Amino acid sequence: MAAEDGTAQLSLGVLETAADGLRWNEWYRAAEKRHSIRTFLPDQPEEVLLRGLRKLAERLPASAGRVEVISRLDVDIFTGIVGGYGKVGPSPSAMLFVEESTGGWGPSGIGYAGEAVVLEATRLGLGTCWVGGFFDPVLAAGLLELRDGERIAAVSPLGIPAARRSLGERTLKAMARSHKRKTVGELTPEGIENWPDWARAAVDLARLAPSAVNRQPWRFSMESGAGCERLVVRLDEPKDTYRIPKRLDCGIAMAHVEVAARAAGKQGYWERRTGQDVAAFVAD
Repeated sequence: MAAEDGTAQLSLGVLETAADGLRWNEWYRAAEKRHSIRTFLPDQPEEVLLRGLRKLAERLPASAGRVEVISRLDVDIFTGIVGGYGKVGPSPSAMLFVEESTGGWGPSGIGYAGEAVVLEATRLGLGTCWVGGFFDPVLAAGLLELRDGERIAAVSPLGIPAARRSLGERTLKAMARSHKRKTVGELTPEGIENWPDWARAAVDLARLAPSAVNRQPWRFSMESGAGCERLVVRLDEPKDTYRIPKRLDCGIAMAHVEVAARAAGKQGYWERRTGQDVAAFVAD
């Protein structure tokens, strides 16, 4: 099912070879309840949980980029925004999302791989928050060794969520209207009347994916032919905003699409597209 060179196609199906399997329904529920956390307890997550996340990250396709789990975060890599709103509080651990820009899937790949690890962290009860702009790239790069063609595209705090959120966190959530999601109709301009059930469920779960300032730049359409169905993810418009690639956001949504499809019993893989189209999920 995977492309011979390992770069033209992506699939979370590689995780099903693990001895403990993968609980798609649990990831589906994690995607439904996940929300950004910026305030944490000082206690470091149990090492067994961090090892599990690291093991999962190592099994993801290399062409998607890599996710590095930092067990103990001793430097403050988060910078926040005006007035301190949105700044991540002291975080005991972190994840670094490293984009492979030469030969890999670039921003969409690391969004896809990163969200897979985020969903597992959520399933384990840990808090995360995608941070694509407000972090110190120099301090973050000092936490690992970057290879040729790699860059840190985003980071996330990682820890046990605090019971009460900070004022800055609550304010930012209100400013970004993070609960305001585009309707299925807005995301599928061609309509979904004739779509299969798995594709409807996939778009519905993709609606909940995080994105920079909640911009939700993904749009969806269906293609059929050659004996298979394809759910296409495309950009709302090519121009990036907030200095963060929209393809990274679309990669996050791709992970949600595939989780929903697999939870519905539909196998498949992603094929890379060009131009305004980002990728298509090819359903077997």
